Amino acid sequence: MRPELIHPMLVHFPIALLFTGVFVRIAALWTKNKPIFCFLLPASWMILILGVITAWSAVIAGEIAREIVESTLENLRVLDEHENHAYITASGFTIGLLIDWTRVFLLAKFQKKGWVVKKGLAVVLWFFYLFSLANLVVTGIYGATLVYEQGAALRKATH
Repeated sequence: MRPELIHPMLVHFPIALLFTGVFVRIAALWTKNKPIFCFLLPASWMILILGVITAWSAVIAGEIAREIVESTLENLRVLDEHENHAYITASGFTIGLLIDWTRVFLLAKFQKKGWVVKKGLAVVLWFFYLFSLANLVVTGIYGATLVYEQGAALRKATH
């Protein structure tokens, strides 16, 4: 097994999990006053946790793949941008999840829910989630450019 191929096998998990996690989190926000949908918030967290874990796994595998394929590439700027956006994505979702937990903890802990906890942290939280989601798309675009335009980790078939 070629180690540089582990990265493209792993990247599909954070893509699916992080997109799904954010959409389930939005559904949890919209249905927060309906007890029948109380499972959505913890479900979104579980999906986002798995997404963050797989995102960092993909970043680590990407570092290994970089060492192997960078000598075969024509334009290393694309590889650098792919790597930078991958780090921004994984970090952003990690921070967003921590803010989400902190906000819910503070809302449950203190009866006097000030503007900072109710609205301020919510704005920061959604900034991180949506910014990170946009970065996930950009990361994928750069990754596709590496494979389909520069042939990263591709070998010609031999018969």
